[in-house]
Amino acid sequence: MDAMTGLALLLKAVRLSIPVPVALIVAALAWVQFDKGSAVRRAVNAKVEELAAGERIAAEARAREAAERKAADALRLAEALSEQARRAGQLAAADREAREAMELQLAEAALAAAELQEQLDVLLALPLPADCAVGGDLLDRLR
Repeated sequence: MDAMTGLALLLKAVRLSIPVPVALIVAALAWVQFDKGSAVRRAVNAKVEELAAGERIAAEARAREAAERKAADALRLAEALSEQARRAGQLAAADREAREAMELQLAEAALAAAELQEQLDVLLALPLPADCAVGGDLLDRLR
């Protein structure tokens, strides 16, 4: 079997399996392969490159918008955290002032208690009357 017979058999098999004429397929492949420099081909390639560049620009714009939204969200979060920190500082200052006032009141109460204790000690140190009788004024108030 020579090369021509094998090629003829192959051509017959391709014609049976593909309903489109093989010559048309071969011509289209040859046109695509050899016609890379034509004006139509260059226009199509330019349009494809333009569409691809436009899509890249749109994708970059979407990415930039997403980054701007993230930055705005981060800024709002930072502002909220700053406000919370400011409020916490105000509460801490108010708490500190309240503690200082309470400590002052506690010291004043301790001083008053010490003075009362001294008065009580003085009264307890006084001798009792010899007859242990209650005075008339006190007796009247007790009735």
